Amino acid sequence: MLPSDPSEKAVLAPSLAWLELDEKANIMLLHGIFGKTQGKVLVNGHEQGITKWDDDRIECDLPAADGPDSAGNVEVEVGGHKSNAVQLTEWRVTLKYKEVRNVPPEPDSAGIITKTVDCSSFSRTGSRRSAPGVI
Repeated sequence: MLPSDPSEKAVLAPSLAWLELDEKANIMLLHGIFGKTQGKVLVNGHEQGITKWDDDRIECDLPAADGPDSAGNVEVEVGGHKSNAVQLTEWRVTLKYKEVRNVPPEPDSAGIITKTVDCSSFSRTGSRRSAPGVI
């Protein structure tokens, strides 16, 4: 899509370089070359809510950790042209540990406490794209 302003860079197709995630604020930042015309952010082909669009950075909703789009291909689409895909991955692990106390145990516990903690973490895998067509 060619810009109407000759000083503006022409972007034929968006190029996604890397993702930055803020799980606490539920924000996903996409870095790359997108152009000034706002398009769509897709995770597994599903559109995500965009809160800010700049020609080199997009701020959008981070999919819920337990939802269908918590992991998969992230793409930017502008004017019917899709960017390269960057993987959003989610790691889920269950941690179990035993805590042995040096205090007199309660009659039925023997002084050992077992706890289970479920954790999830988002991350980006793959190399960082330095320029369109270059990995």
